[in-house]
Amino acid sequence: MSVARVLIADAPIPSPGYGSWSQRITYLLEQYPGNVVDYVIGNNGADAFHSARTKRYNLQLRHNRLMNRLLKHWKLQAYKTALKEIAAQHEQLIICIVDSIRTKHAVWHFLGQMNIRHKCKIIYYQCGYSTYLPSNKYEALMEGVDEVIYLSKHSYLYELEHNPSLPFTAHVLHNPIDNNRCYPLAPAAKQALRQELGMDNGCQFVWSSQHRKKKGLEVILKAWQQLDHKALHATLHVVGADTGEQIPGVVFHGRQPNHEVHRYLQAADIGLFSPLWTEGFGLSLAEQMSCGLYCITSWVGGVKDYFDAARFGEAIETPNMPEAWAAAMQRGVANVSGFQSPALQGPVFLTYDEWCARFCDILA
Repeated sequence: MSVARVLIADAPIPSPGYGSWSQRITYLLEQYPGNVVDYVIGNNGADAFHSARTKRYNLQLRHNRLMNRLLKHWKLQAYKTALKEIAAQHEQLIICIVDSIRTKHAVWHFLGQMNIRHKCKIIYYQCGYSTYLPSNKYEALMEGVDEVIYLSKHSYLYELEHNPSLPFTAHVLHNPIDNNRCYPLAPAAKQALRQELGMDNGCQFVWSSQHRKKKGLEVILKAWQQLDHKALHATLHVVGADTGEQIPGVVFHGRQPNHEVHRYLQAADIGLFSPLWTEGFGLSLAEQMSCGLYCITSWVGGVKDYFDAARFGEAIETPNMPEAWAAAMQRGVANVSGFQSPALQGPVFLTYDEWCARFCDILA
């Protein structure tokens, strides 16, 4: 039987340099020797695509408000054309849709129009902690879905608790870490990197994420201003954001390409991860841990799958409260000198190759 494995993702492939999902899927398609994906369908990407196995359908979304109102899923009609061409060449399709409610509904509609639902297996990759849909809408999202991939066990358990029916096979697949970049440095190498990045010999805090309100930067900055950072000889480095403020003891590094962020983590002492929502996994925290930092994190979402405060630092159960962070930072300065990171003994999380192998097993 001829089986086609099809990956459908909104993100452009290959990755333009930002976004963790698109970077690891680009690695899978272009570099991983065990790649099993035959086709990838996604939004128009400008970069050249080089894969020995996978054919890319690089599609342009249609933008016409009138047609979108008149014709169901008209915006994604190019996806139907690609699926029709693939289905004509294969007896069975295994379709993995990456975290897009709109795309899933459109694909299911197109498969029905083409009368090929019977020859298709659908896998839905849920990259957030939850869709937070009411149970009837979550049931509609999962219509026709055979398998679901969750980022954490806690995410799966949340859906199990809040939905009366989950009629599919479930998998938990943690995000991987690029262990070629995220690893602890030897003391001499760390000191050299600090000098290169303009850091002094004091305690270096780092916050690394996108600048969105739910990421908690405002709470961290309020907490910082409650500290006597001069007495602590401490500096806070904000990577991924620049508020335009002048705050004593804070250095804003602005948005950085993913391949540069690890340098700030490797040079720092204490990592801060402050989401004010239930993150699906918490990749920024995982990167901080992998770089050997003493970490202070919000105790929410997928973090609960892997963060052990006794081994890695401290968990904040009231992350919206600046005073809780200020107290934890104060304790962190006192505790970091005796901290031995488990990352010094080897990778704490899945490597890219390990993630690729598990993902391909699910598609098999």
